[in-house]
Amino acid sequence: MTTLVERVPDEPIIIITIQGHLDSHVMQGVYYQVAELARNIEGPVYRIIDLRYVEVTLADLVEIVKEAGKGIPGSASDPRIVNIFVGKSHLSRFAADMLRLRRFGSVHCVLMNTLEDALAYVRVKAARSFSSGV
Repeated sequence: MTTLVERVPDEPIIIITIQGHLDSHVMQGVYYQVAELARNIEGPVYRIIDLRYVEVTLADLVEIVKEAGKGIPGSASDPRIVNIFVGKSHLSRFAADMLRLRRFGSVHCVLMNTLEDALAYVRVKAARSFSSGV
């Protein structure tokens, strides 16, 4: 399992790339890293999580979504975080749909097919946010 959490220089964007088996323990480490990087970002933090190469069981996915909905700093329900998932699998869509449910935090998230599409989307959102003073 490989996890990479990095901030795009001079932008309010954090990219998370995970390859291999994913469970709630891995995500707890990711949340901590995201929260640390987000400390130096003013305003919204655009968190892109690349799920294209993740292996996850349904049981692990449900546990991850439960944790993500608890408002933990750096998680999907952190109020500063704007969530963008990258993935084409049915599990990626299922995770995004679960997070949108009230019982899991009513988290707004967008699902994109490629990292390039996600970056383009985020840069437009960030520019709009910056120009409107949000």
